[in-house]
Amino acid sequence: MVVNRAFALALLFSFLLAAGCGGGRKGAESSFIDDYLGLRGGKVKVEVSKSNPLPALKGSGALDREVETHPEKIAEIVLPKGYYTPRVLSNKLRIAASYISRGDYTSARRELLDFLRKRPEDAEASFMLAVAFHGLEDAEREEKMLVRTLELEPSHPLANYNYGCLLLARGDELRALARFDACLAEAPGFAAALYNKALIAMRWKRYDAAVKLLTVAARFAPADARVMNNLGVACELSGRPERAEFCYLKALSLDPACAEAADNLCSFYLSRGKYAEARRYARLLQKLEGGSPYLTWRLARAAVLAGDLTEAASRLQAALAEDPSLAARTLAEPDFAPLLAANPGLEEALSR
Repeated sequence: MVVNRAFALALLFSFLLAAGCGGGRKGAESSFIDDYLGLRGGKVKVEVSKSNPLPALKGSGALDREVETHPEKIAEIVLPKGYYTPRVLSNKLRIAASYISRGDYTSARRELLDFLRKRPEDAEASFMLAVAFHGLEDAEREEKMLVRTLELEPSHPLANYNYGCLLLARGDELRALARFDACLAEAPGFAAALYNKALIAMRWKRYDAAVKLLTVAARFAPADARVMNNLGVACELSGRPERAEFCYLKALSLDPACAEAADNLCSFYLSRGKYAEARRYARLLQKLEGGSPYLTWRLARAAVLAGDLTEAASRLQAALAEDPSLAARTLAEPDFAPLLAANPGLEEALSR
């Protein structure tokens, strides 16, 4: 993953948005934090913009699995390699950056608070403190430090990106888009921001826009199987089946353990009557994800369509033994008609 073709991806910290994580710390350090962020009076000391905020999108709802295959991608803190250098940081900030890279967020927080007591208007220290608060699972202060960073430096690409991730995880897609756009204005090749914009486009069923965004993202992150897989999804949903197939296969070649690509290939070939290919990727998916009743049922369906009724009967029996509720689904699925016709007692058994 590249930022302006110059930075490589180095550190990934997943946003774990736990409820009720903030507050509760005692002593002079907590007092300084609360005063610094304006928490004592229940007010936010700073705002990202004086203009009216964009409204949240209503009723976005949950996504289908095949549309958004990696929702955790929404929730990444990204620190590019070489971002913290002696040329731009004081010793204390370099020490804090080292603590962050080792996962020692308490020590990082201590160094950053010492620094901010002397230089409270430093945007980089504010951003680093947001990362430290994330590591400490202090969600309230984490968010407020991202806001603080953007007040001090509105164009800060990583703060814009990370704040956009928080907004997107909450379903506030319009404001998240504004943050990702601000990130891309400074770092046009930031593939993660392009990826998240594409996820929003797919949520809104703007598949042509998603194709364009993911095509650019793939140019900057050519080895990212998840980008390529979702590009395949966008291509398939926008009526580009040949390119979709290519993208799914490319994703699997980039990451042979990419279960989502195998799943998409299985569904893709089933929908086009290529049953042997569908069966192949269904077996691969089972190998990658392990056994599950529904996956075994899908393998049975693929076997029926491929004309192997013996394997189909065996896999269906195994699926029903683990999940009897699949009996009703089997009866309702026309693809199982040849298997039911060849086994007269099976339909009666499924109906019980």
